[in-house]
Amino acid sequence: MKIWAIASWAARAAGVLGALNIRGPSDPAAKRQLQDLVTWDDRSIFVRGERVMVFAGEFHPFRLPVPSLWLDAMQKIRALGMNAVSIYIDWALLEGTQGRYRADGVFALEPFFEAASEAGLYVIARPGPYINAEVSGGGFPGWLTRINGTLRTKDRAYLEASDIYMANICKAIAKAQITNGGPVILFQPENEYSSTTGRTKPFPDGDYVQYIIDQARAAGVVVPMINNDVGAYGNLKPNNGPGSPDIYGHDAYFWGPDDCERPDAWRNADFSWGAKHKDISPKTPHSLVEFQGGSWMSWGGPGYDKCAHLMGPEFMSIFYKTTFGMGVKLLGSYMTVGGANWGNLGNDGGISSYDYGASVREDRRVDRAKYSEIKLVANFVRASEAALALAVPDNATASVAVGPGGQPLEVSRLSVPGPTAENQARTQFLVVRHRDITVATSTPYTLSVRSSRGPGDVSIPRQGGSLTLQGRDAKVHVVDYDAGGVEVVYCTADIFTWKRMPDGRVLLIVYGGVGERHEIGVAEASVAGGGNKGDTTPPSSGNTLIRDGIISFSWEVTEAEKREMIRLGSLDVMLLDRAQARAFWVVDVANHPNATAKKAPTDGALVVKGGYLIRSASLDGSVLRVQGDFDRTATLEFMGVPPQATALSVNGNSTNFSVDATTGFWKTTVLHWKPELKLPDLNSPGQDWRYVDSLPEIRPGYDDARWPRANRTTTPNIAYPNLATPVSLYAADYGFHSGFLVYRGSFVATGAETAVALQTQGGVAFGSAVWLDDKLLGAWPGENNVQIREATFDLAGPPAPGRHTLTVLIDNHGHELNLVSDGDVMKKPRGVMSYSFTSSQPQPAVEWALTGNLGGENYLDLARGPLNEGGLWAERHGYHLPGAPGASWAARHPVADGIPSAGVGFFATRFALDMPRGFDVPLYVVLANSSGSGTGGRGDVAGGNYYRVQVFVNGWQFGRYVSHLGPQDAFHVPEGILDYHGENWLAISLWGSQPGGAKLAGIALTTAPGTAGPSVIMSGYKNVTLVEAPAWTERAGAY
Repeated sequence: MKIWAIASWAARAAGVLGALNIRGPSDPAAKRQLQDLVTWDDRSIFVRGERVMVFAGEFHPFRLPVPSLWLDAMQKIRALGMNAVSIYIDWALLEGTQGRYRADGVFALEPFFEAASEAGLYVIARPGPYINAEVSGGGFPGWLTRINGTLRTKDRAYLEASDIYMANICKAIAKAQITNGGPVILFQPENEYSSTTGRTKPFPDGDYVQYIIDQARAAGVVVPMINNDVGAYGNLKPNNGPGSPDIYGHDAYFWGPDDCERPDAWRNADFSWGAKHKDISPKTPHSLVEFQGGSWMSWGGPGYDKCAHLMGPEFMSIFYKTTFGMGVKLLGSYMTVGGANWGNLGNDGGISSYDYGASVREDRRVDRAKYSEIKLVANFVRASEAALALAVPDNATASVAVGPGGQPLEVSRLSVPGPTAENQARTQFLVVRHRDITVATSTPYTLSVRSSRGPGDVSIPRQGGSLTLQGRDAKVHVVDYDAGGVEVVYCTADIFTWKRMPDGRVLLIVYGGVGERHEIGVAEASVAGGGNKGDTTPPSSGNTLIRDGIISFSWEVTEAEKREMIRLGSLDVMLLDRAQARAFWVVDVANHPNATAKKAPTDGALVVKGGYLIRSASLDGSVLRVQGDFDRTATLEFMGVPPQATALSVNGNSTNFSVDATTGFWKTTVLHWKPELKLPDLNSPGQDWRYVDSLPEIRPGYDDARWPRANRTTTPNIAYPNLATPVSLYAADYGFHSGFLVYRGSFVATGAETAVALQTQGGVAFGSAVWLDDKLLGAWPGENNVQIREATFDLAGPPAPGRHTLTVLIDNHGHELNLVSDGDVMKKPRGVMSYSFTSSQPQPAVEWALTGNLGGENYLDLARGPLNEGGLWAERHGYHLPGAPGASWAARHPVADGIPSAGVGFFATRFALDMPRGFDVPLYVVLANSSGSGTGGRGDVAGGNYYRVQVFVNGWQFGRYVSHLGPQDAFHVPEGILDYHGENWLAISLWGSQPGGAKLAGIALTTAPGTAGPSVIMSGYKNVTLVEAPAWTERAGAY
């Protein structure tokens, strides 16, 4: 275990911020002297002296607590054609106890950096200290609520509070920098530092951000600093005093959960930020650190499948192509790989899943059409990197003519100004979309462009007719495009990739939509090396024209899944429809002889058609080894096989293949078989479920003597200092920040009390309930937009004079985000805010005790981290952990029996798995859906079926369910948390908030539910290991 308690280096250096003498150099030339492997100019980033288009997929390692699966996620990002991964790091998980930094086990970053390197991805490190990311407190640990300083400002208390975390996390990042042979090429200090309440003047405060930069530099971070403005607002521009980043970046989001409710009802998006970069930061490459790739999901929301539909393949085509058409040179797709808000790590507004409707699902399946569509875009960017990295927006020489019945079009033009120092051809990229992106009808059009081949404008298509834009789509047309030495004068079809083949020919792969007509023109002289004019194979539908030194041909995309090969001298053009193009992969070949001396991005790569996923390829002597996944029997084609290869292995199995005599393509068939799965029937009356009461606090005679006492007469919370109670009942004041909270208030009744008013606060969609002794007074089941609830409860007759106890149960949904930098709303308290009795006598004095997770900030389960447990009795005793003494509990079934009255029942069962090896089979704990229950999502409907569930698997909390809100009722539990080859412990807490108690409608362990995608995948990834975490032992001091 790595535990450091490092004294504040800032305090050692000086007593005031201005006296710190550790700042990195401020002028650009000096900054570049820190290292020379990652540099930049106004066009692009350079890595090792070469221009790079950085296309990053966002992934959060902490949202997948199985380190042996991180390489799986990295390979799926790389398989898209992306070359980088962007990561947030959650401070709250690493310093749950102030002054103790823990980064081992699932929280260690070293295995992640190794996985990124193995997959061939650069890393953009984003450690905050504030990250937002829809995590509790935006990544701030709960103990920050007690510091005497405003968060995200240069208040000394806040800055010093961040020192230990930043010193350690930045040291880990520094070790993984490209300068040390690692993958990290960029560092982002802070995040979305873009808004203020007005208290910070001037804003943004460069001194504050400079402190964070200095923390990183002091720990050895030397790669460039990039910021992430919440929009193109120009906050913290380069070379603008303290806090200036090296490279200016911002994010761009368009739609949210409410839009997902109507996934086919698009609304227009504001792309005006595209033109602002030149004014904001003209000397740095246009960088979109976060660009929308899906959406978070609210309680009671429409669900992620609708978001994946709304922001599906059409969105990916229009928005991502438009973005690159604006001259963006760094783009991070947020999210690319979904994850989980396991163990209470999410913020109060979000559900347990962080699937995000991303290209790669939370369960890591890649069956969404958007995955395949962004793969088309990313591989075009990769193949066109040399020109795209140099190209700049220029709309002066491109025009479009809309045909009859068409809608107005928007054309973005990028061009490479020539001649250039890099001797790059003057390439043009023309991105065409409907001006009104909601248009779903087709528009005919022609383009007028000017080529370097001669004076005057050229109308495209040259052979007459028109092009077609089919509704919600975008096209990238190229002019003067260099494909491996072949001069493509123009091409109206989208380019997927191109590759120089072993025989010296060039393979160009293009695609279009069914019903479209396309045309390509190639400079005759550039293909003469492979034949003459007569060495031409025309398309089966369309025409060929040779004029003015240009060979052009047209074709119609008339049939899905039809493929044609056109030969033009030394150029082979593969014509595909879009659906078929999505089945292609471009994968780097390890040990490829061209890999170290490649002149083009695809020189060391292999083009593969077929398969569910192609992960990797390598050359082992004369054997081409390919790793991939298959959801059905697949025919694979390999294009550009290294000439040294004479044998083929797929997933470690020697495989026969045939070779096409004309193209040299290899072809083989991989057989898929579906294994028998044996999953337990958790609903079965024969399943041995055990039960223990998890709210004994409401039973007569319960003793809370060992509980923490609420004894603070003031609160250290400077943002919310005014208490409405004699002592603070803020949970965070006593170190409790996650999961359920339980309060017990002991008082001596006079017999005159008739009602009690109570105000509770637990974040969005929280729930609460109150008992007088063992009698339920009432409950608040929760609503999506309600964070605080005040109610008066009738005592149903005055209590007898003497001592009584109020028990208050609160489902705390986590700390609020702190997006407005100095708003301090992360400090908004959770717990009991106020109480009072209705009485003809003076108010009785109430002595309060409270609890959350056992130990609070001194949490016991170091392996699962500081947020995994809450304050229920069973959690405090560790009974959610495997090995708990359930055999001694009562037999009771959560479906057949449930709990008979309001309270909390804790149910647990064991089951064994023996899953087939060599297969990826995502598993879910599924609760029969009772969302709504006739309540319309409201929390005050008489007779509503109100209950809440937590799901624990082998001690890890992977689900929180609210019966009337949903939308999530299926909770993915990854292999490595589940033991796929051994015994597992499943525990659930069931809180029934109504007098009649509650029972589950059903519970099951299933493969991926409710989707058309594959549920059993034959996989070449076989490295999943069970996460090491402690089993149950009796907890000393548990109460």
